[in-house]
Amino acid sequence: MNAIQITLSTIAFAVLGASATVVAAAENTPAPEMDTFVAQKSLEQGRAETLNAVRSGLVARNDADVERIASQGFQSLKTRAQVIAETREAARLSLIPRNDLEHALFAPTPAQLRQIAAAGLRANSVEVAAR
Repeated sequence: MNAIQITLSTIAFAVLGASATVVAAAENTPAPEMDTFVAQKSLEQGRAETLNAVRSGLVARNDADVERIASQGFQSLKTRAQVIAETREAARLSLIPRNDLEHALFAPTPAQLRQIAAAGLRANSVEVAAR
C-alpha cells in the first residue's frame, strides 16, 4: 500500500513538472510575425492616430460602442465579392498559412499581390455587370 502511494505521488509530481515545463516553453516562444514585421509608421504617429480615434469616439470599449460606431455608417473599401475573390486567389497561390508556425513562410511577391488584386477587380466587374 505504501509503495503504491509513493508511486502515484511520483507519477503526479512528474506530470506536474512536465506540464510546467511545457507552459514555460510556450511563454518563451517568440511570435513568428515579429521576425518579418516592418513598421509603416513611427511610434509617435501610431500613438497620435490612436489618441485621435479615442477622442473621436471610434474605439469600441464594449458592445454598445460597437453598435454606436457601426451605426455611423462604416463603409468598407472592398465589396464582399472582392474580398472572397482575393482570398480564394491567395489560397490558390498557397499564401494562406494554416497555423502560426507557417505565418513567416508566406510573404507574397509583388507579382502575386498584383494577381490577388486583379482577382478582386474581376469579381467587382462581374458583380457590377450582374446588377
